[in-house]
Amino acid sequence: MASSIQEKSTGLRLEPIRSPYFRRDTFAENSAAEREILGMVLRQGAMTQSAIVRGIDRSQQTVSRLIARLIERGSLRQGGRVQSGKRGQPGTSLQIVPEYAYTFGVAILWDAIAVILMDFSGQVIDRRISEVTMFSHDGVVDKLRAMQHELTEQWISDESRIFGVGFSIPGTFIRGTGQVNTPLALDEWANMDIESVLEDDLRLHPAQNNAPIIATDVLDAYGDQLR
Repeated sequence: MASSIQEKSTGLRLEPIRSPYFRRDTFAENSAAEREILGMVLRQGAMTQSAIVRGIDRSQQTVSRLIARLIERGSLRQGGRVQSGKRGQPGTSLQIVPEYAYTFGVAILWDAIAVILMDFSGQVIDRRISEVTMFSHDGVVDKLRAMQHELTEQWISDESRIFGVGFSIPGTFIRGTGQVNTPLALDEWANMDIESVLEDDLRLHPAQNNAPIIATDVLDAYGDQLR
């Protein structure tokens, strides 16, 4: 399963974004230090400010300021008191806010298409799958839009919290082009800049780092029926 992504992530891509579909009125673009903090909490789970300071090359004062900003934006929140080390007083834990943002994952497979919905913590909330015999662009997009709409209606009360979409498709990624050399069954998608095309079709910016998660999760969930 190939994708236009080189790095596996458990959460959402939070790097400078140029997509016209990125909701700048909802999501602030995070600095490198803020992304480092969010990434640490995403990977390790709830942790104290002291533990974060020990994990990154920033001063206590700087980390405190950055955490306050992330809490104000709604991507982090304070939890219960936990022991922050072998010695010292317990500290307040900091946690990812799952409902801060949602990302759709789209997997175009050999004989089906699937859509999963992930929250900001990287947790898969729900998924939809549809068997397909003809993989025309228009037919696939119609099915994707219908599944996306169904998941949105069921799970997302505030559509402005939809962060983006990640893509995965069989084939060989052509480095630096955004194109995939697909199998014969997906010939209409061959040498197409799939990311840009689906970005416009679904009107969501490409949250790229989710693509490997999408492919793995779909195959784990549906097993032999997709092989």
